[in-house]
Amino acid sequence: MKLLSALLLLLVVLALICPTNAQDTLYVVVGGTSTTCTSLDDACGSIQAAVDVASEGATISIGSGTFVENIRIMTAGLTLESEDEENQATIESAGGVPDQQAPADVPVDVVVDLLAPNITLENLSIRHPMGPATKRDVGVFVRPPAVNATLSNLVVERYRTGEPLEPFAPGSRGLLVFRATGVVCEDSTFRGNYQDHIHLPTSESHIEDNIVANATRLGIVIIQETPDSLSIDNVIKENTVSGIAGDGIQIQGDRNSFIDNTVFGCAGYGIHLCGANSNPPCVPPGQMANASQNQLSGNFLWNNDLGLGEPADFGVENYIGPSHEFTNVAGTEAANNDLETTTMETHNDNGHNNNNTMDGGDKNNNTMGEDHDPEDNGEEDSSTSTTTDAATNTSGAMRRLSDVDSFVSHMAFALIAAVAVLCL
Repeated sequence: MKLLSALLLLLVVLALICPTNAQDTLYVVVGGTSTTCTSLDDACGSIQAAVDVASEGATISIGSGTFVENIRIMTAGLTLESEDEENQATIESAGGVPDQQAPADVPVDVVVDLLAPNITLENLSIRHPMGPATKRDVGVFVRPPAVNATLSNLVVERYRTGEPLEPFAPGSRGLLVFRATGVVCEDSTFRGNYQDHIHLPTSESHIEDNIVANATRLGIVIIQETPDSLSIDNVIKENTVSGIAGDGIQIQGDRNSFIDNTVFGCAGYGIHLCGANSNPPCVPPGQMANASQNQLSGNFLWNNDLGLGEPADFGVENYIGPSHEFTNVAGTEAANNDLETTTMETHNDNGHNNNNTMDGGDKNNNTMGEDHDPEDNGEEDSSTSTTTDAATNTSGAMRRLSDVDSFVSHMAFALIAAVAVLCL
């Protein structure tokens, strides 16, 4: 009965909560006039208007077309996505939020600014349009508390004209992940004249299967802000980087992984692991950083002005596996095996050994019948029989009680499911 009472109490709570559930999906279309965004026929005309009325965990569906505005997201768990994946909505900068600076005393124009955890941007185009740059341009800015953001199938582009392209230092960024951990950026395209396309002073982020082209300085960079700051445990995998005016990928941090990236046609190194003797020096503030304990394998480097098809390692204790360069295809399998061995050894050094769970695993399977004596007399057998009958009766009662509990549980959960359906 206690179980029934608890489940009925839960049912009451669900019933009280359901009428106050907020709108799960909000809608934005070009020319919309609503302030509630509740349907395509009652859609908002501004993405920011929908963000401002959205509750935690809501989805904002954005119709095709161009929305000239700057977006700030301060509600956790929001998803912003194009209604039509084949015809993405475009968010074009309107010149930035007034008086916004990053860092202090540097006016910044951020197209989409993430300031809450667990936000998803999907199937969107994000753009700084043609025209002179009057501020520091940032396409997508992710910073605490915006941990665990997911950026998927984006097009992030900058087409500024005139001089200077970078009126302030630090310069423009396509994606700036500033100390916000757990960010995933995948299946996206970064192009145009951002100074750096993907700029990562952060840890534990995953950058995979992106196209990165034509930045005026660096394609992808893991930044070391200070000698004591951490930019570790990032994974940079299966990206295609090309036409960069400096290094395709520059590494200032430690303990990161670079796997199966393709880098070509860059004016600097394909991949550059920074150190005090880097030539040319790495970009500030990490120009004196010593990249260490990074692992590289399977990267394809060709036709870059520096490096001759191999990563340039000026750091310390980095593991560089084979690069799939025209002159270095042979021996790839053996070197990959070496990388796997090194990885396993590193895991063991850190104490992650999960192979000891079988020891003694069957100790409880031999307890029945261990003390049986084949010469037990009939009296003892009779006593065993009586005990068995009593145990059988007790077991039957227990089964009936269990059946009652099971029936009550099923009925209660059926009621809860019914209320949950009504809440949808």
